[in-house]
Amino acid sequence: MPKKRGALPDFMIRELIENDVLQGAHTEDVSPSSVDLRVTDMIWRVRGFFLPRPGETIAELLRNGSIGAERHDPNALLEAGVTYVAMLELQTDLPREYYGYANPKSSSGRDNLQVRMIADKVTRFDSLPRGHKGDVAVVITPGSFPVRNIVGEKVLQVRFFTEDTRFDPLELAMSFDSERLLWGSNGKQILLNDITTTDEDGSVLFTVSVPDSEIVGWECLGSSHVLDLALRDQDSRPFFRPLYSTDGAIFLRKGGFYLLYMKEYVRVPPRFALELAPTDHRAGEFRAHFAGFIDPGWGFGIEGEGKGRPLVLEVIPHENVLLRDGQPITKGQFELMYEEPEDPYDTLGTSNYVEIGETPPFSKRFKKA
Repeated sequence: MPKKRGALPDFMIRELIENDVLQGAHTEDVSPSSVDLRVTDMIWRVRGFFLPRPGETIAELLRNGSIGAERHDPNALLEAGVTYVAMLELQTDLPREYYGYANPKSSSGRDNLQVRMIADKVTRFDSLPRGHKGDVAVVITPGSFPVRNIVGEKVLQVRFFTEDTRFDPLELAMSFDSERLLWGSNGKQILLNDITTTDEDGSVLFTVSVPDSEIVGWECLGSSHVLDLALRDQDSRPFFRPLYSTDGAIFLRKGGFYLLYMKEYVRVPPRFALELAPTDHRAGEFRAHFAGFIDPGWGFGIEGEGKGRPLVLEVIPHENVLLRDGQPITKGQFELMYEEPEDPYDTLGTSNYVEIGETPPFSKRFKKA
């Protein structure tokens, strides 16, 4: 049994796939510390989000009349506001040494495609407990507009751990300045003593960027236009409109969907990863992100020369909200890797994230200019 504490890197995840621990997953879908999961053509329309009971498989649950599961044509649209469940290309046979958690892909978050993983006999979303054996599925709700061509898409990713890897306050204090974890847009390092607000739990509070500039984000209040998930370079104008600040503030309407930037630039060394925590109600009644995982090597550069990179926030207010520049909006927790990945994030050259103001922060399915 592994003695070290940490999240599994790419080469260890590939070994799990090759050894049929993660049957159906693809080695080419492995990232620095996660594996993407593909949607199959086995799709059902259901009444809403649900979880299996203890000992209940997904197949048994779908036969339960209370779920209202109806087989869905995989070539038909997924309607906005309607919930579906689709089997994923994964059957697990996890050893007791490892457990897993799932996160939406960044493209899912930025398209407001709300996805949660469920698994046979597991009574929690996005969880694969130690020793899990069985099928895995995804519950999907398009939030803002209908979508087509979901089959084969990689809408979420799974990570694997030996034990809890998140920093406690002492570990954060020991690493923050020496590892140069946080930077400003001016290219200057942010030190731990520069951070005036903290929850004293080993996390870092991040703030929203609302500068006095022409465009500070993008807004979608819903659209009847269909987003084709299989295409790239689609026109964003039927789906999003630019968002402008007034006196360093923006007004977000209840139920809207917004793409904003985090003010801080994050630098994640290859032996670390970063997870954004669920939105704290003390920050306000809104959801600040869907894709809450940042790979080792993010903003680090090829040889450590990087000065971080901003994160995109996917915000859904549960009440009317006024946000001002520098206001705390979410928090993240750095964590240890079991070992460094063979291919840290910045060495891959595949980032869909950009500098603030460079191009709109849309998913890979939209044109960038």
